[in-house]
Amino acid sequence: MHKVIISIGIKLRSPVSISYIYAPASETHQKVIFIKGASDAGLLVGVYIYSQATTTEEAAAEADYLANLADKYRIDLPIVMDYELYNGGRLARAINSGSLGTSGINKNALAFARRGWNRGYETMLYGNYDFLMHYASGYELSKSTNIWLAQYHTQATYKGKYMMWQSTDKAT
Repeated sequence: MHKVIISIGIKLRSPVSISYIYAPASETHQKVIFIKGASDAGLLVGVYIYSQATTTEEAAAEADYLANLADKYRIDLPIVMDYELYNGGRLARAINSGSLGTSGINKNALAFARRGWNRGYETMLYGNYDFLMHYASGYELSKSTNIWLAQYHTQATYKGKYMMWQSTDKAT
């Protein structure tokens, strides 16, 4: 689980650079510095939240949180729900107990997306190949929101539609 603020700068093959700023649920001075610094440096800026939402209400509240940040600062890119499993996390426990399945995961992701759209922001779901193929229905979700695919490989083998592909977790 992320416990610090992370700024991920991604250099694209085109001459455009972007920076996604991790936005934990507390307002911090450092987060503001990262957002303003990336923006001042001419990067396209986006924000994401590491989500463990197990209900549509939680997911919608997370979209509200990111939309509130986007209202205060210049955010150029979609607001992102980073929806992934980690051992012992609330999301993993809900899935393993059977209280949350694919339908519920999709409803949560769509609640995030709808709330973001209602607030005037484009949205995106971040998920790794395994999560999109075996827990969520990435194919279905891509009809309603953008997908940021994380698949650490030399080529994406994911057959669904995606807006962004993250091929490594290493900074280059």
